Amino acid sequence: MKKTLLTIVLAIALSMTVVAIFAGCDLFSGGNGDNGALVANYDHFYIEDNEVVGLTELGLQQTILVVPASITSINRNATATTPSPFRHLVVEHMFTVKFEANSNLEIIGTNAFFGVHHLESITIPSSVTTIRLRAFNSARGLRTVNFESNSKLETIGESAFFDTPLLQSITIPASVRSIGTSAFAESMANPSQLHTVNFEENSQLTNIGSSAFRSSALENIALPSSVTMIGSGAFAGTALTSISIPPLVTSIAATLFANSSLVSITIPSTVIHIGAGAFRGATSLTSINIPFSVTEIGWEAFCGTTSLTSITIPASVAAMGVRVFQGWTAEQTIHIQGRTETELPSGFHSWLYGSSANIVWNA
Repeated sequence: MKKTLLTIVLAIALSMTVVAIFAGCDLFSGGNGDNGALVANYDHFYIEDNEVVGLTELGLQQTILVVPASITSINRNATATTPSPFRHLVVEHMFTVKFEANSNLEIIGTNAFFGVHHLESITIPSSVTTIRLRAFNSARGLRTVNFESNSKLETIGESAFFDTPLLQSITIPASVRSIGTSAFAESMANPSQLHTVNFEENSQLTNIGSSAFRSSALENIALPSSVTMIGSGAFAGTALTSISIPPLVTSIAATLFANSSLVSITIPSTVIHIGAGAFRGATSLTSINIPFSVTEIGWEAFCGTTSLTSITIPASVAAMGVRVFQGWTAEQTIHIQGRTETELPSGFHSWLYGSSANIVWNA
């Protein structure tokens, strides 16, 4: 099995620079697709004169990881399960990641930079097509993520940038088709600063996973018209104040905007379903127009939306779940189009439970 050499530049105490060659770990895969075996200890780490050292004894201050141009994959569990002391080196001392010019890197694998706390900035080569599960999860020092021009990136995996609290903005390449579950979500222990997400022109994005931006500080997002699916809770708990749902979306997923700062929303006539708890606890919501295309509204969809003075339920709605308007008061009004109190479909199940709102029938 072909082994790939990794150059690690170490800046250590007394301003002494050491160039180390680390052979044979599964951190990298070369162009032939072979993976090295994970090094179980540091017996394979050498410094110039091939003296075996314990990295934790070097007084390391800073590490620069240089990824050779020939590398095609930074493989699974490169840091998350790397044994001590190499894991100590990676997590505690990696400040910089550089990619050689004309990089052939295609995959940034699962846990590749998990928990690398001092990494502040990274520029991802245009050759990368996939960022996998938890690739930068808990990289709590990460402030800037850039993508080279003409990026080929297609997938940002589940929890790829979860718990990166210092990341404030990011521009998603046009080539990206999928943003995974919890990709940019906040860890409750580390409040997010991600306030802006931009998309390059001619975006090919189709799928935004569940909880993708959950509890982030997201204030602004203009979703590409190519988006067809937005997963449950994708914007729950965010600082988002307004949004237009793309015209190919057919469902407002469960808890999509729950406990968010949403004030207004534009829903296209392609939407047929509003999911359970979709706007639950969105106490700032003041404006919503439910299109005639909607046929079903899930339980607790508008529970606790205390700033809505009125809402109109179109005659197209054939089913509403339990407690849809729980917490609504007599100062709030629900307009039911095309129906009297005795003409409600059988699909309306305890929809007014917990509500004292004023009902206007056959509005």
